[in-house]
Amino acid sequence: MARRVSEPGGVIVSDKTSAKGRRVVLSRGQQGTTPYVVVDIMGAAGDVFVWAGAAWPLLEKGSADWSDTVLKDFKAVATSITVDGASVFPGADPTATSEGD
Repeated sequence: MARRVSEPGGVIVSDKTSAKGRRVVLSRGQQGTTPYVVVDIMGAAGDVFVWAGAAWPLLEKGSADWSDTVLKDFKAVATSITVDGASVFPGADPTATSEGD
């Protein structure tokens, strides 16, 4: 059985909603002694609600730019999500919650 990253010890670091209704939640999870970064984005296209999420471990011996690479890949996947031809997370940064998103 798979273990969830949301074991006790998880903390929401940031929870923001943009004027256009996009919500981004950044949190820190824990699995055993390994800390995780967890990113959840939520948005809508028409009457369809979409959630996308990613979690990755913060490895002590990992590459310094590994988290940046994982986040870049997550953004690429999220930006590609469409519903009836409309992008759910348009723009270069689906995790942004500025007025311009």
